[in-house]
Amino acid sequence: LNSLITQSLFSKMSISSLSIRIKAGPKLKYPCPACWRSYNSKYSLKRHQTLECGKEPQEECPICQRRFHQKSSLNRHIKFIHQYQPDVFNELDKGLVPNLLSE
Repeated sequence: LNSLITQSLFSKMSISSLSIRIKAGPKLKYPCPACWRSYNSKYSLKRHQTLECGKEPQEECPICQRRFHQKSSLNRHIKFIHQYQPDVFNELDKGLVPNLLSE
């Protein structure tokens, strides 16, 4: 019984220290010299510098007009905030679906 309690205690301690490490996250090694953002990889930093840093967001939500730098961010916003499938709005942009918002 004593061994079982000790084993359970160490198991909980391991899970606890693991969750603390996950919450703290790794240090981001690649800071953008032009703004406050940092990234884990050179690729992510380059993507940020090319698509986002110092540029106005080009993608706009057709429902609330919030703007995004990347189409994938807009699609995620539409899906989770407005509970619509982004494909409906992609088809709407192409003129293949009647504009449901103007009705």
